[in-house]
Amino acid sequence: PEASLVQLQKDLGEALALDDFRSLMKYIGFKTEATAAEVDDMLLRAVANSKRRGYHGERDTHTVTPEEFEKMRMSSIEPLQSMVTASGALHDDEAKWNKLCVTRWGFSTLPDEIKGVPQPWKHLYLQHNLQELVARFNDNPDFKLLYLTLELSAPTLSVLEIATFEPSAVKSRFHFLTQILQRLPQLNKLVIRKGEVGLGSRGFRALVKGLKAGCGLLEVLDMRYSDITEHCVAELAASHLTSNRLHTIDLEGNPLGTKGPGALAELL
Repeated sequence: PEASLVQLQKDLGEALALDDFRSLMKYIGFKTEATAAEVDDMLLRAVANSKRRGYHGERDTHTVTPEEFEKMRMSSIEPLQSMVTASGALHDDEAKWNKLCVTRWGFSTLPDEIKGVPQPWKHLYLQHNLQELVARFNDNPDFKLLYLTLELSAPTLSVLEIATFEPSAVKSRFHFLTQILQRLPQLNKLVIRKGEVGLGSRGFRALVKGLKAGCGLLEVLDMRYSDITEHCVAELAASHLTSNRLHTIDLEGNPLGTKGPGALAELL
């Protein structure tokens, strides 16, 4: 074994010292000017020899669909149901939530906006778990999973950020957005971020519908650069929102026109 190691080190040293194609061809046993056909033949024989010795894996011609990939990915994540205690609620062990955040996303510190909430590591995990579920919802529009996630997360979540997307594979389109807002009664701050597309009129109507039926504690609504028009703001202002605590609406970067700011002032 020691002699073999010495020989391996010698061979590696010689291989690493090669600095041009001709030297390489000579090193592996070819004449200096090998033809393309000779090189092809050598490579084919090398592959055949490698397969015969079991160095190659099996060829897989199946291409995984986005739905299959999402199910495979989710199967490697500990489901929320497994963290439910005998009382029917999620456990409150902050050390475990901290570890889950580090393992799944690499989060080692808490963001400032949730440092003051009860059980911040639990909040951070549930927040990003839901945000990730929503971000991938068009690839895997599983309403049963969404509703279960909302049910278990609702008592804890006070902050949520949603990146908009075109729900082309979701039959009910933006209905999921309405359901999210209706089922999170403790939500204090909602951030809508422009993703692949803006929120649009249909998405905005779904958002208003959700705000009229839920989010009774909402204080901050951040929709910067989300393609919100003055018509959308007028529609929001005319709605009877559940929350009477709303004091901040950030619409920076939206085309509000001349009437939008006035409608916004009436809402606040």
